[in-house]
Amino acid sequence: MKYLLILSLLLSNAISNAEEVKNIEGTNFGKYAEQYTKGRDQHAPAAFEYLANLIDDSNASVLDVACGTGISTRQLKPHFPHVLGLDIDKRMLKEAKRIEKLNKGNRIKYLHADVAGKLPFKDKQFDLITICEAFHWLIKNEKTKQAALSELYRVLKPGGILAVIEPAEDLQRDEFFAAIQSSASEVRKKYTKIDVKHPKYDNSNYNPLKVLQEFNFETPEARMLFSYKVNTDIEKEVARVQSQSKWNEIDAQDQPTALQEYRDRVTLIFKKLGSDQTTKELWTGMYIGQRPVQE
Repeated sequence: MKYLLILSLLLSNAISNAEEVKNIEGTNFGKYAEQYTKGRDQHAPAAFEYLANLIDDSNASVLDVACGTGISTRQLKPHFPHVLGLDIDKRMLKEAKRIEKLNKGNRIKYLHADVAGKLPFKDKQFDLITICEAFHWLIKNEKTKQAALSELYRVLKPGGILAVIEPAEDLQRDEFFAAIQSSASEVRKKYTKIDVKHPKYDNSNYNPLKVLQEFNFETPEARMLFSYKVNTDIEKEVARVQSQSKWNEIDAQDQPTALQEYRDRVTLIFKKLGSDQTTKELWTGMYIGQRPVQE
């Protein structure tokens, strides 16, 4: 009986560790859905306006891949009549649907599916596919990349657009943003025991355009850039850092202490500003891939 108990504990720890690793790898963010809602910013509105002008079809069908809690999906809807959000995490989708219900809307449909598996769509179905702040998880290894990009290509119409949208951190010059980022980085380094390589930030070869070209998408020479400003406060910044994969490399038992230290640092930053609220300037980068009209 004693040995069975020990074995049970070992299996329980193994499962728990596997779940944590899975989360770090970007496939299990669902338990942070509430923090996404509170802390994640919208993307640059001008990026979606650009896509609306690019897709010359009043009846266009749009698929928002890795939609999470529906931030990008909701930004797409004013511009396109048919928008579908897709995510691998049911808890993320539950939160997206909750928000849609609060908004008294039933226009956006959400679907649970794995883009690296077989998508439940016919060939050449969508005019536009968007991936916002998640492309790096789709190419985290060769197997996932081959499966995901092949499926996205398959369900995109000839002439259709695949848009990769993500923060352009290299252009961030906002002093407030820099102070917040520096505080988060210092606290993470202090409490993180095992540094897990991130498929974007720890990959010097990360280049969405090259990946798109590898899968026969036609691409422009460079990313498009859009700047915008958002409002923020202490609670929003604390929630935002909790939604980040790098933050969740901190062991669960150490997170309350780390979070309190981060909150204290953020509070001090706002105190120096003399206000409980402020705005920060952000930059969004967008990479465009088009499935060739003639193949």
